[in-house]
Amino acid sequence: MDYDEDAVELSCHSSTGRRNLPASLDVMTSGDSRGIAWGIVQDIMREKRARRFASAEEKTEFFRRLYGGDAPENLRERLRREKEELEIAVTQLTGKLAERTRQLEHLRRYPDDDPFADGAILRFEKKFPTGDTRYSYVAIRISGAWYLTGARSPQGIAWDELVEFMGLGVDEVWQVNWTKKTRNGRDLQVERKVIG
Repeated sequence: MDYDEDAVELSCHSSTGRRNLPASLDVMTSGDSRGIAWGIVQDIMREKRARRFASAEEKTEFFRRLYGGDAPENLRERLRREKEELEIAVTQLTGKLAERTRQLEHLRRYPDDDPFADGAILRFEKKFPTGDTRYSYVAIRISGAWYLTGARSPQGIAWDELVEFMGLGVDEVWQVNWTKKTRNGRDLQVERKVIG
């Protein structure tokens, strides 16, 4: 069949969506435009039935071209896509789980309850998540609360809040005024590592 390319474009609707027919038709000059349109549809249907595909991918590509690139994905494609999406999600979740496990392991080094008496002085270096610079801090316990150096540091906080402030960015904590008994029974203040 020969079709006039400048003529009115026909389209049909199917369960898979709207589809432009591959030919145009001058409805004004045609006596029986319905019959011609039906003939075009029949030609397409015969081509679809007669066509043999070497693979599911070839069949999908054929129907994508036929339906203007908007053909629905078949079951196999959908399952492959969903499988790939799930694999990506599992990989991301596995990484997140490993990160949380490391973080919990890091926090286990801190005692649940405050082990220090009033007057204890702790020294530590903290690295914030936004950079690689380490900042030095000193904390002192007075009347059951902790006070830290630093203009923006929290003040008068409980042990849990101090642990949260130190968090994941602190590797070692030193008590700078730990009292050690000497052999002759005298007290000697020394620095010792208490966490890390």
